Amino acid sequence: MGLVLGILLALWLEPLANIAGPVPEYNANTIGPVSSWGPYVPGWGGAPEHHITAQPLTLVLCWLAGTIVGIGLGELLIRFRRRHPGMSTRRFVLIFIVACTLTTNLQAPLFFALGFVRWSRGIDGLTLWPGTWHQFPLYETVGFTVLMLGLVGFYYWSRTRGPHFLQPAAPPCPRRLGEAVPILAVIGVVNTVMLSYVAFMALAGQLATITVTELPAFWSTP
Repeated sequence: MGLVLGILLALWLEPLANIAGPVPEYNANTIGPVSSWGPYVPGWGGAPEHHITAQPLTLVLCWLAGTIVGIGLGELLIRFRRRHPGMSTRRFVLIFIVACTLTTNLQAPLFFALGFVRWSRGIDGLTLWPGTWHQFPLYETVGFTVLMLGLVGFYYWSRTRGPHFLQPAAPPCPRRLGEAVPILAVIGVVNTVMLSYVAFMALAGQLATITVTELPAFWSTP
């Protein structure tokens, strides 16, 4: 529950990926589009007010689905580790990284298939289908993989070693406080991981040299 709540409360950070210029852009031709709050941030260098789309409904559904996948992967890794207690830490970490990378790259194409997001900037030599509306910068794979590693890694740690660590430091304490502290800790960690992902995407976008040259008919901008 804490991880799901943390994701929902971290989505407010997502528009900051465009603070220095457009990186992910969202289709206004969808259900429930709104104007992004990003342009009101001091120092904003992206599109002006009412000229950049946000999709709260779509983002919530997609990130919740991704979180469920991450939790499922974490549970599988926990069971795998318990069945192979003699496995070295180095080998398990390698399996952990490969599993998160594969899971990430199986999810990413779905965003394009749904037609609600595109990556407006790519790096020459490190972008698939450059110049097309569905161009795919490989830095997104790196960023999303690191995000998945952080979230699944934290989930794995919290389920195996974290319960006692996340409890208030000076028991006894009020029951409600004891229940709230672990959830607040999870929310804080998830927001930190999300902020790191958003910052990486914003910085990577500044290295981009390729932009989209043509948009399909179904794509709409404010």
